[in-house]
Amino acid sequence: MHHRREHGLAEIIGFILILAGIAIAVGLYAIYGVPAQGREGEISHMNDVKDRFVEFKVNLDSLWSNRQCGTPFATSFTLGTGGAGTTGSFSIIPILEPVKTSAILDLGQRAEYITIAQDSYFMVTSGGYNETGTIGNVPATTITFNRTPMYFFINISTPDLLSPHGVHIYPSTGSAWDAWVNTTPVYSFYRNLTIVNGSYPYYGNITYAYYYTNVTPWNRTDITVSTMVGGIPVIQGFIADRNIAASTGYVVDLMKPSYGISSALGSTISPLNITANATDTTISATYITNYSYWPGQTSQTWNMGSLEYRGQNQYWVCQTYYYQMGGIFLEQNDGNAVKVPPAISFSMLNGTTPVVTIDEILLSGSGIIQGTGPVQVTSSIGSITDTQLAPGNNTQFVNLTVDTLSNNAAMAWNYTLLTAANQAGFPASIYTMNTGGAETYMNISPSSSIYGIQLALKKVVVNSALQTASPTGT
Repeated sequence: MHHRREHGLAEIIGFILILAGIAIAVGLYAIYGVPAQGREGEISHMNDVKDRFVEFKVNLDSLWSNRQCGTPFATSFTLGTGGAGTTGSFSIIPILEPVKTSAILDLGQRAEYITIAQDSYFMVTSGGYNETGTIGNVPATTITFNRTPMYFFINISTPDLLSPHGVHIYPSTGSAWDAWVNTTPVYSFYRNLTIVNGSYPYYGNITYAYYYTNVTPWNRTDITVSTMVGGIPVIQGFIADRNIAASTGYVVDLMKPSYGISSALGSTISPLNITANATDTTISATYITNYSYWPGQTSQTWNMGSLEYRGQNQYWVCQTYYYQMGGIFLEQNDGNAVKVPPAISFSMLNGTTPVVTIDEILLSGSGIIQGTGPVQVTSSIGSITDTQLAPGNNTQFVNLTVDTLSNNAAMAWNYTLLTAANQAGFPASIYTMNTGGAETYMNISPSSSIYGIQLALKKVVVNSALQTASPTGT
């Protein structure tokens, strides 16, 4: 009997050892295998979330760049891993499955703003913008063209119609062209025949004698235009107004193509200085420069809006992806990263002129959905507004200020603007930037006195809404 009892004890001990081995194996799998599977699933899922944001951006860019307002598109997001891709070989046992994670998808919940301040030439729909002045004799008058004018009027008058007077216009540097606007007297020429009867000592009696006298009386005075380009005459004495009256103003537009200097007056060099010199004090002369744009300083602040996915990961770092101003950002505890830069680009034209392009892609709409199911984001372009600026060099300065929710978000914006400036080859002398707390700013100003920036500014309003794709997504 004693022998049999020892035999049974050995079997029990062996069975217990087997159970212990299984428990140890299951425990090791639960400790190491399940987190590894969960981590892998969460990494894969967050990569899929990033792809969905890229898809959202590409579809949105395609619509607004083709100006397709009102055309809807939808992007689907799955909230959380749901355990779909993380089950192990023991998935029938709940404790051997990775914990299902959830997520939050919100629209318009980031109260972050962008402010754009500028000093630019804005297009005028009617009437134009005038700059006027008096043309002097000593000293002469300098006229500055910051952009190509629609009209360049020279207005002259004189009380003296019997003598020539006028205005000489030419570039302040160089001798590429010259123009003269003159009051030009016109005289008639004829000969008078005089017959004389009488007696002369040396010639004896003469029945009659005759002789001619040249006469050039004043006939009228005209306004004439003469131009030269590169030392070669284009027009000489072209009559702009015939038979003028004394002390009456007459206007000549030197931007007329027939005068041959409009292309020179429309030089893209900014600024273009022109000298206008009256021949004397007898003539009264003024100029009017009419532009199709007007200078103005503006500062506008916009809520950028956002589409944000906040993953509540259990095995990997918690990540937040969000779309804002055409860019895709990643937010983590250790900082923010720019995955796709926002729609602000810089370049240098001919290595001298900074070109700034800002597309304000503003998301409109709000909503929050939390859970583990699929969610659909439906969007369409509500409006596209182009700021009507003069072509070419149209801006003196551009100041960008971005107010964010955190220091990390501000640093991300600072990084993306600085990277764009460096890649464009912006000289350090034309811009300044810094970050203070949750705000970052960038000031671009090549010079305080000239309009030396080419700015393009567009505002795109995107209407978006959230909706669950299944009842489990709430």
